[in-house]
Amino acid sequence: MSYIDDYGTCERTFATLRIYPPAQVELELVSALLGSVPTSKNEKKPGLRGWFLSTEGEVSSRGVRRHIDWILERVQPYASGLQRLQEMGSATDVFCYWLSRSGHGGPTLSPQQTAVLSQLQLDCVFDVYFVGESAG
Repeated sequence: MSYIDDYGTCERTFATLRIYPPAQVELELVSALLGSVPTSKNEKKPGLRGWFLSTEGEVSSRGVRRHIDWILERVQPYASGLQRLQEMGSATDVFCYWLSRSGHGGPTLSPQQTAVLSQLQLDCVFDVYFVGESAG
């Protein structure tokens, strides 16, 4: 796969694998089934309780492809664990923050990435902002 790390129309980007398990599923089980510790987690807020693995601070590229591949490389070997979490009622996706530098030329996924996302039953969600616009 080719990467453009200095993606000219992007100011900043990162990707996060988000797992929102049902109340009966402990976040430690998520870590065990995915063979990884989260970069962050939320144990307190009902409805927002989750386990997160993010490229923020891990991947410096402004090309979202590299961020998504970083996530997929970590989760794909544990596809059966992810499937088990989904079967137990966990909501799962890959969330991508993307800050546009110029308002055009948005992010691109490769066919290989969309195939793996599909195999893993992961939606890919984009949250897009523009330079000068508040993110929330």
